[in-house]
Amino acid sequence: MSTENFLAAKLVTVYSDLGFLGHARKMFDQCSLPETAVCNAMMAGFLRNQQHTEVPKLFRMMGSCNIEIDTYTCMFSLKACASLLDDEIGMEIVRTAVRKGFRLHPYVGSSMVNFLVKCGYLDDAQKVFDGMPEKDAVCWNSIIGGYVKKGLFTEAIQMFPEMIGGGLRPSPVTMVSSLKACGESGLKKVGMCAHGCVLALGMGNDVFVLTSRMFSNIRLGKRK
Repeated sequence: MSTENFLAAKLVTVYSDLGFLGHARKMFDQCSLPETAVCNAMMAGFLRNQQHTEVPKLFRMMGSCNIEIDTYTCMFSLKACASLLDDEIGMEIVRTAVRKGFRLHPYVGSSMVNFLVKCGYLDDAQKVFDGMPEKDAVCWNSIIGGYVKKGLFTEAIQMFPEMIGGGLRPSPVTMVSSLKACGESGLKKVGMCAHGCVLALGMGNDVFVLTSRMFSNIRLGKRK
């Protein structure tokens, strides 16, 4: 990386972190030959400052200018497209990530799953999920939440024990989705397991988890 790009990436990051996105963009635009690190820093700045629409534009600019696309580029771009529900550019990024062999990268894979779920490509998301050697809690939450959103409650709740068995600690987001799936599916035994996990993990006072527990109890005929 050239000295110019090194300094530009640092300054873009600093300005973006401070909320001076206009200054960050000016610094980026003044870079004569922006390299991957500068583009990624600008993408991260756009995301941090809720300017998601600018990220896919920058992704395509990188492609047209033959700027190398790496795992961070794909991860940031997929995050933006998931937020925008932009499946046109998002699928283009997915194909790029697959072509470059990034699909097995844990953060890129997780971003792909999240994007595909949010845009309604649940079968594709499951295929990516199944092929990932490492899955973080965000990835599990995305796929479980995707099944719940589609009304596939049995499929969603079947994944809950798999997540636990993989040694991952469920988050409140996991429990909200799992409890809803338990209530809708009528699987009392798994529902009791989920309720037990809530108490064991100390999530009983989380307002969203508490609401989901009440819903699940009512649906399962366990009014308390």
